[in-house]
Amino acid sequence: MRYTIEFTRSLYDESHPKRIERVLNELGKLQSALGTLNDVASARAMLDRIAQEAMADRKNGMKPRFTSGLRAMLTADQERHKAEQLKKATKAFEKLENIKPFWI
Repeated sequence: MRYTIEFTRSLYDESHPKRIERVLNELGKLQSALGTLNDVASARAMLDRIAQEAMADRKNGMKPRFTSGLRAMLTADQERHKAEQLKKATKAFEKLENIKPFWI
C-alpha cells in the first residue's frame, strides 16, 4: 500500500499533502514493525530447529552445540522484542485508522 501511494502520488489532488505524508509515515512504521515481527518468527523457527539438532546430538552421544539455557535466554529476548513490535504495529495501525482519506 505504501509503495503504491508513493508511486501514484502525483495522480492525487495535492490539496492534502500533510495527510499524504502522515499516511506514508504511519504505513512506514507499520511496515517496519511487521517486518521485525517476521524476523522474530523466523528466528524462533531457527532456534527450534537448532534445539532439535542439539537434542539429536545428545542422543547420539555427541557434545551439544546449543544449551537449553541459551535457548531460553534467546527465546525470552525474542518475546520481549515481539511485544515491543506488536505495540508499535498497533499504534501505527490505530493512527492510520484516524487519518482522513487524502483522495477525497
